[in-house]
Amino acid sequence: MVRTKKNEPADTTEKEIVRRNIRHALSYKAQNKFPNLDVSTNLFDDEGNIVETFVRNFRNAGGKFIPCTQDDVIPRLLAVIQDLQYQKIIAIDDSLIQLLRSRNIQVKKDLVDREPVHAAIFHTDALIANTGSICFTQKNILHTSIYNLAQDIIIVANANSIMLNIKKAMEHLTTIYGTQPPLIETVTPTLHKEVDGKPVITPASPRFILFLIIKNNA
Repeated sequence: MVRTKKNEPADTTEKEIVRRNIRHALSYKAQNKFPNLDVSTNLFDDEGNIVETFVRNFRNAGGKFIPCTQDDVIPRLLAVIQDLQYQKIIAIDDSLIQLLRSRNIQVKKDLVDREPVHAAIFHTDALIANTGSICFTQKNILHTSIYNLAQDIIIVANANSIMLNIKKAMEHLTTIYGTQPPLIETVTPTLHKEVDGKPVITPASPRFILFLIIKNNA
């Protein structure tokens, strides 16, 4: 449930509050403290310090982190898509594609003429706490590299996919797929140089936005 701040106008809608808090998350700079997202800090308690370690390292490296529950991950994802006004999107999950198209959001399953798009939405089964990195397999992205696909790489993951290190991540992936999956890339976000106060984001040096589902439905 979204909580209003003490001085929040009474007529401010829940959707407006969610969108504003997401914009705060996307504008976060690594040297700053965690932004005051409208999500209770006890989201971390059930999962333990490994979640906090991953989030700290991911954000300090340059990644954008948006905490979610199963109930609000889709509304938050839609808010980001609408606020950032993506015109070209790719995704590989059929149910997500259908949902986005039902909201009149143009999305394709692959690149057209190999031209990079504004955003690519993927799922990952493994995150690495001690480096703040993301593991991508062929199943996750259907491409040989995560780079040169889109300016923004949007990742949806569950907190229980966070492993301490790359060795644990590989063991975790093996338990999922039965055999060791082909690991395409282990990617760590990077800080972008700024020109006129704005970060320079390109498909070759994309921004990574992670929607981390910290609490599942009971």
